[in-house]
Amino acid sequence: MAEQNLSTFVVEAGAGRPGMAESGPYHEIASRNETGAFRLLHNSLAPGVWAHQMHRHPDSESFYVLEGSFEMHIEGREVTVLGPGSFVYIPSDVPHTFVTGPEGGSKLTLIA
Repeated sequence: MAEQNLSTFVVEAGAGRPGMAESGPYHEIASRNETGAFRLLHNSLAPGVWAHQMHRHPDSESFYVLEGSFEMHIEGREVTVLGPGSFVYIPSDVPHTFVTGPEGGSKLTLIA
């Protein structure tokens, strides 16, 4: 395995690289190139926004809710409403989607 040359870095509040997903805009706080292992995204979404249809990824995803609420739909599980401070881990290749609650929502997404 090749040795990675990683450096310490800081991303101040409100900073990050802007991007666009099907569910809306996000800010990439950290990339795999910067961390050597994962991407970290921040999303603030309007009320009633669906992420996508049920979908899966080759990588695992984790969500941490900062504000508002998200209704998580994960294949094989009951629908779960997540509020601030809630966390969900979704292994690779597990179908899932989410919709924001009536007040919208803000979350951190870790993709590893």
